[in-house]
Amino acid sequence: MRERYALKCPSCREEALIQRGDTNYECIYCGYKKDLETYEPGSSSLIIWGFIFLIILIAILQDVTKPPATPLAPTNAPSTDAPGEQRYPYTH
Repeated sequence: MRERYALKCPSCREEALIQRGDTNYECIYCGYKKDLETYEPGSSSLIIWGFIFLIILIAILQDVTKPPATPLAPTNAPSTDAPGEQRYPYTH
């Protein structure tokens, strides 16, 4: 025979929550009842919001670490210096 232990009630914090059936629990102290078979939409919303936050964070981090689309200093661009003017006058 399986032993049953009283669990701590989330409502009154007493160790008086007992199992009634396969999925029903009831507190014998304050009368709190919980059916684990029923779906509560609020219970998974934290997981969904966490997943959305993670996707947005990954998208932002990928955008920050991506190299710029255009080079900062073009290597083969025509010079805009005036004729006879040196770009780097201090040479070694």
